[in-house]
Amino acid sequence: MNMNTEIRNTWIIATLVALVAGGFLLVCRAQKPTDNIVRLKEKVESCKMLTVVQDEAGYGIEVPDFFQEVPTDERATMRFRHIDPQTGVQLGMVAYLEFCPGCTVDGELEALAQDLQERGYGKMFSVEKGEEYFFVESPMFPPSNPAAGHVDCEKTYIYGELGVAISLHFYYPPAYRSAVDRIIASVKAWEPYEE
Repeated sequence: MNMNTEIRNTWIIATLVALVAGGFLLVCRAQKPTDNIVRLKEKVESCKMLTVVQDEAGYGIEVPDFFQEVPTDERATMRFRHIDPQTGVQLGMVAYLEFCPGCTVDGELEALAQDLQERGYGKMFSVEKGEEYFFVESPMFPPSNPAAGHVDCEKTYIYGELGVAISLHFYYPPAYRSAVDRIIASVKAWEPYEE
């Protein structure tokens, strides 16, 4: 065996060892989707919920401390978002006041159900209502593209005598529902104005 053959064989073996070691490291570092869900759940469970008050309208919402505020020019509106840097998973919250003279809880629920149906988004899969509010969970995107879809968790208060509605929306990917239970519970318990 000559010197060139030995160098070439050594180089091939070293390259193969490096490729195998690199592949092993990549496999070991790769996270399963369930790992990402568990990681997000731990983040949600351990975070502080901050109360943020909308200056113009005076209503408040609770937002996880790891969410970032998203600037908006919309009146009486607040937007917050979290994008996981490792997975790209997005969570968001939007709260706004809108004028709706004559609107009612039943009327708004009926309009929402009709809108979802007309757009092909499917049906609401969780509905609770009270005298002046409703809470709904529904798909945000049509079922023809479920990979892109998020769930919209919405609570809306209707103040008929004032002709306004104040809504809080929280959106999340359906696979991450168990990770965001605490935020959903916060939305369900939300009241725009402290008693």
